[in-house]
Amino acid sequence: MNPIDLDAIHLVEREKGISFESVMTALEQALAAAYKRSPIAAGDDARVEISLVKFVAARVLNEVIDRAIQVHGGLGLTDRTPLAAMWAMARGARIYDGADEVHKMVVARRILRSFEDGGTWRFT
Repeated sequence: MNPIDLDAIHLVEREKGISFESVMTALEQALAAAYKRSPIAAGDDARVEISLVKFVAARVLNEVIDRAIQVHGGLGLTDRTPLAAMWAMARGARIYDGADEVHKMVVARRILRSFEDGGTWRFT
């Protein structure tokens, strides 16, 4: 594998006005804000929130990497950038801890169960 061509990455970032660092910072801030407002931080049962985070974060990761590849064009699929390897690894994130569909079913089942029991659900 060839060394990563950081000059090529920085050139594309300058030309397109996109910074990988800013994208990752925004993603980290969004996840931190979601955690801060969640039952996880309070120590409550958070199975729905955990399932939501698992499939949303994996999907966002894939979308960010896909967009970076799109911006870089053919260069994004070569070994001159880390994007091809990142894309291959990120795809697994949607499968490792259960497919997206499994997490969606967990969320739907728990929310519907709360209504069946006469309760409500707090959507925040």
